[in-house]
Amino acid sequence: MTKYKLLLIFSALIAGGLLAWWLFKPVPINPVDVQLEYIKYEIEQMEQRVNDIDTRVRKEVGKIRETVKQEVSSMSTDGVADALNAELAEFRRLDVPSQRNVNF
Repeated sequence: MTKYKLLLIFSALIAGGLLAWWLFKPVPINPVDVQLEYIKYEIEQMEQRVNDIDTRVRKEVGKIRETVKQEVSSMSTDGVADALNAELAEFRRLDVPSQRNVNF
């Protein structure tokens, strides 16, 4: 009878061990999930960089607008027109004097 008791105890231990292993086994890591998490992290980092650049650009644009506003308010109307013509000529890479009317 002791052989059967030992066999019953041994089989109960094996069954309990298998049940515990089945319940608490580690979840297999899916490489696709790992890649998705990495991509999500990279997207968040890019989004943060874009927001930082956007903030910096908006500040710089505000400063430039204030500077231009001060320069224009201190100029006469003819001075503003001459400066705009000079800037347009530079932009178009044309040598158009700012004193002359040009029809395009």
